[in-house]
Amino acid sequence: MNSSPAGQKAAGYARDCATSQTGDYFQLSSLMCWDAVVLCAVNTGAIPTKLDITATQFSNFVQMTDPLVADPIAMRRVPQGSFLAFIENSGGSPKLIHAMMAVGQGMAAGNKNACVGIGGPVGSDLLTPT
Repeated sequence: MNSSPAGQKAAGYARDCATSQTGDYFQLSSLMCWDAVVLCAVNTGAIPTKLDITATQFSNFVQMTDPLVADPIAMRRVPQGSFLAFIENSGGSPKLIHAMMAVGQGMAAGNKNACVGIGGPVGSDLLTPT
């Protein structure tokens, strides 16, 4: 799958913020993880306006029927700029517990990644496949 130019731009922005810790790094680091992903898309024009997202209201970005990313090989096929949702489904009610942005080559950028056992508790990190 190829990513769109808008997705590539958003992914580059997210990657650059995570790796250089300049630009909007501190702004992104202060946000909820899903708000940081949304802001990356807004700031690069990938989406026209900020859309609200919460742990229980996330259908603007992900549906429960979207494909799962089960392993590093599948992650390498995720288009740049894609919203990556970490969903907990307890008691039949899905809850968004974390979000990141796919930045290409199986990597993802995200904020406060320690909540899913990877990266740091604060700040934006670039995560590479294992």
